[in-house]
Amino acid sequence: AIILDMRPKDIEQVVYYNSYIVINIKNKKLKLSNGRLIEERSLLNEKEWEELEDKIYLKDSELESNENNEAYSEILDPEIDAEKAIEIEIGIGAEAIKKLLTNLNLDIEEEKLRKYISYIDDQLELAKAIRRLRLLQNLISSQTNPAWTVLEVLPVLPPDLRPMIQLDGG
Repeated sequence: AIILDMRPKDIEQVVYYNSYIVINIKNKKLKLSNGRLIEERSLLNEKEWEELEDKIYLKDSELESNENNEAYSEILDPEIDAEKAIEIEIGIGAEAIKKLLTNLNLDIEEEKLRKYISYIDDQLELAKAIRRLRLLQNLISSQTNPAWTVLEVLPVLPPDLRPMIQLDGG
């Protein structure tokens, strides 16, 4: 959470499959019907994801109903204008968090954070930013990839090796 500058509660929402997270967005600033701007690391609930999905993808019925449809011809046109395209990557679960950490450039984040710290007036916010800066510096100096903090394989101890703890009352 500190590395990504997000609340731990938000990370938990993504890891436990309660919310989607925007991993990468290019070319456009999308807005939801409630007026909220979608940016990188924005959390989306199920309804917001479905609304966004409807904006991005054409429905099969729209494609089948009229093959001369302008939207249909744009999909087939290899010369489609890049500004019209919506490139967005949304994920859920630990895999999404790992992608965010993989895409993170520590040197650029450190530089941004140093500039940001020079403008902070609030002491609490300053302490949080300094803690994040120290963590980023330690990751850079030890050449540690932040994506390594996400476990892909969970070790399981066989029953023979697990310690037995005697509980009171049997």
